[in-house]
Amino acid sequence: MFTKLFKVAADDAKLTIGRAIKNDVQFSCQLVNICSTVGEEIQYPDNAELSEWIKKLFSETFVPKPLNEKALAAMKAKGLSPGKSPRDLFLVVVTGSDTHVNLGVSIPGTMTGQQDVDDYVKCVMGCYENYTAETTIDPTGKFVTVSYQCEYPLKERDVVLQNAFNELKKRKIYVDDNDDDVIYDIESANDIETEG
Repeated sequence: MFTKLFKVAADDAKLTIGRAIKNDVQFSCQLVNICSTVGEEIQYPDNAELSEWIKKLFSETFVPKPLNEKALAAMKAKGLSPGKSPRDLFLVVVTGSDTHVNLGVSIPGTMTGQQDVDDYVKCVMGCYENYTAETTIDPTGKFVTVSYQCEYPLKERDVVLQNAFNELKKRKIYVDDNDDDVIYDIESANDIETEG
């Protein structure tokens, strides 16, 4: 029932990462909502389907097909080199079902000296108990998938996403330029009035 929706969601997630690569951003943190509306009822995939989907997302969708030697030689002749692939970024994907919040995290090899994927997951999921995490090591690197059963998963997935962003900020991977901007300094304005 959800096969087509899983494909569309995977393609959309990859497009979002593609935009991050194009804009030279070193991470992608996104919420992926997979559901189907049948009449008035909203249906979500079950946890087993979502867990499998998120693993495939990191192990297949986000892994580029290797270029053949002919294509590589043609690129080299034009002075080009292959661009970044999705797994070259710090990736966080959050989704959920009626029963669980699901999370996938991958850290590129270029960051593994400074960042540890298991530690990041513990920090993001720190306020929760009884979540299950599975680590997968593939030829591209290492990624962790998390499944957390709770009473209000659709609410909690937003909290998990916020935790993920906050942790990226703490680690100086996500820098919000607006945090430091002073829009209007009231004290300075008052000082000017009293001096004049």
